[in-house]
Amino acid sequence: MKQIFLLCLTLLFTINIQGNTPSKILLYTQKKGQVIDGFGIAQAGWADELYMHHKRAEVMDRLFGDQGLRLSIMRGEVFPQWATDSTDDHAKRCAQLWLTRYAKEVCKVDKLIFSTWSPPAYMKSNANVSHGYLKQEYYQAFADYLVAFCKAYEEAGLKLYAISPSNEPGYEAPWNSCKWTPRQMGTFLTEYLEPAIRKSCPDVRIIYGENPSWSNPEHPKLQFLSSQKFVEEILAAHPAMDGNTYIASGHGYEIPLSQYIPGEKDVEVPIVPYTKAMEKGQHVWVTEVSSIDPLDAGMGNGLKWAATFHRYLTDAQVNGFVWWGGAMPTSNNESLIVLDKDKENYALTKRYATFGNYTRYIPVGSCRIENELVSLPGELMVSSFCQDKQYTSVIVNPTGKEIRCNLQVKDAEQTGVLMQYTTTETQNWEQTEIKYKGKGYSLLIPPYSVTSLVGLVK
Repeated sequence: MKQIFLLCLTLLFTINIQGNTPSKILLYTQKKGQVIDGFGIAQAGWADELYMHHKRAEVMDRLFGDQGLRLSIMRGEVFPQWATDSTDDHAKRCAQLWLTRYAKEVCKVDKLIFSTWSPPAYMKSNANVSHGYLKQEYYQAFADYLVAFCKAYEEAGLKLYAISPSNEPGYEAPWNSCKWTPRQMGTFLTEYLEPAIRKSCPDVRIIYGENPSWSNPEHPKLQFLSSQKFVEEILAAHPAMDGNTYIASGHGYEIPLSQYIPGEKDVEVPIVPYTKAMEKGQHVWVTEVSSIDPLDAGMGNGLKWAATFHRYLTDAQVNGFVWWGGAMPTSNNESLIVLDKDKENYALTKRYATFGNYTRYIPVGSCRIENELVSLPGELMVSSFCQDKQYTSVIVNPTGKEIRCNLQVKDAEQTGVLMQYTTTETQNWEQTEIKYKGKGYSLLIPPYSVTSLVGLVK
């Protein structure tokens, strides 16, 4: 009986100690992961809509300016008809050129990238910019075509960071599209495009992958060529492809399973690292993601996407992240900013704001660092980054509970005030200063919020 009493007392003491363990976020600045190349948006295909908006400069500042998202990547399109003289084609080219110039010259955007939806129709098997494939006798001509695009922008003072020969090569879409197999793409990249780029535009990198699905979902009835599989098959056949030239990439869309299997629901794709590309020293980017469900500009949608950004940065360990639509007149969730059809007004969504909790406060060139959560809810998501003496942590709290905890850097001495920027249903990046006390900084994380913390170490 005495032994049972002592055992119960020990258990109660243990539970009491565990229950009173202070809630903490511990950062380890020397335990480094991937380098962050930047965050961005695409305006491909929608450049003319933004260009014709009466507040186009203001919207661009909301995306790329210091008071906005501070984005460092802009993704455009290599139009299949970019060298023609029709009025409509000329308008699209002019719109994209104006937006690109504004992003680069006014907002100082770091990286300009362009993807190709389709080669010119005359190069393709069906003589059409939709469906079909690139005929092999035009491989060199198409490589030269892409080089000419790079050089045209460079001559305009807009040097490209990277170019992609195919957006979603595994999907023959009803819009501009072109089908490529991994075998065809591997041959084109290594035997035609890479030599042409290296000869004429040696600093331009090549993006490849870019299929709609990031990875293959585990489903017994579905075989879908994901970006991960596409990249792996190309690398298996061409192991010399390195990180100095290539960026592996994918898109992050859910697979509409009901289109392939009647009665089935759409499935979420696994967010996993591209280990084969990483082993080659290649950086890995998400070059497109959004959703086409009915428009939801509220905090629930903002939290959903904040969790997605977190998972790509931590689980997939991506170096770059590009949202699909920067600003569009839309009734779904494709864009961060919704343009009114009157071309006079626009609205900011909460996914715009929660994306900003990452894009505004994680500098280009930062390394992701390890963090440890102690006695905190399992739903809480924290990702941390460090560049020189500055560290950044982004906290996603999807729960209805207010969370109090302490932030500590375990392998460096903290200094100065900690800046907190909080997004809730009613606030965007609300700023608070937190003074150092004792062993760290006392945090108050609101319910249903995304919070960025920026501090310094000695």
